Amino acid sequence: MQVRRRRDRLRPLEAMATLALMVGGAALPARAQGLDPAVAEPLRRMSATLAAAPSLTVRLTQLREVPAAPDSDQMVSLGATIAVGLKRDSGVAALVGGDRGSYRLWYDGSTATLLSLTANAYARAALPGDVEGFLDRLELRLGVQVPVRDLLASDSFAALTEPGTTGARIGRTLVNGAPCDHFMLRNLEVDWQIWIAASGQPLPCRLVAIDRKAPGAPRTVLEFQSWNLKAKLDVADFTFVPPPGATELSWRERGLAPSQPSQAPGARP
Repeated sequence: MQVRRRRDRLRPLEAMATLALMVGGAALPARAQGLDPAVAEPLRRMSATLAAAPSLTVRLTQLREVPAAPDSDQMVSLGATIAVGLKRDSGVAALVGGDRGSYRLWYDGSTATLLSLTANAYARAALPGDVEGFLDRLELRLGVQVPVRDLLASDSFAALTEPGTTGARIGRTLVNGAPCDHFMLRNLEVDWQIWIAASGQPLPCRLVAIDRKAPGAPRTVLEFQSWNLKAKLDVADFTFVPPPGATELSWRERGLAPSQPSQAPGARP
């Protein structure tokens, strides 16, 4: 899920600030007036840890709660499992399977290829430029969103916390049995929360975002299952070979690219 929401350009995610909840019998912190150092420093350590990896892989699940139809007040939950591989000087590869279909994505530094596994159809598009900006170009030009884009940036702290972001630390809790520090943040459009591992490498364990400006205020939940910051990836991992019988389509052809039911930040895994 992405922490930024794009209109003309994607904006960073805002994080949630709920005032009425109770955690362990203590009231949550009041809405912050700025980015508390108790939030900024853990986010900076997380960002530095991710940026130090020349290549990495991540596996996660995504749950998006969005309006069932543009004018509906009924919400529907759309799930997906996602795997992403990144080599900062070479390319990106991703595998997505879920309610909106199953897809694979390759980027080799010059060309993006999207394959629908269910339709056995693919499309290619020239997207020259560096790997760093590929995921932004992919969304701006082709409308394909990758939920973890902000976390994969060379400076994820800057991507997540543009000027005006506020935040506070909620406390320590368990995520899948592991101790994590829980933070809530907010920007002009999005409320978001992040849980960062409290021991070992300071990596994201969970991220939740609510897009306050989009119809129905869609909610996205990312649960990170595993990070590998020493992944061994090579050129073959980012090279597309058409499967037998696959049909090549234009990128815009109906039924190939995953449909986006709303502007939910989860594909802003």
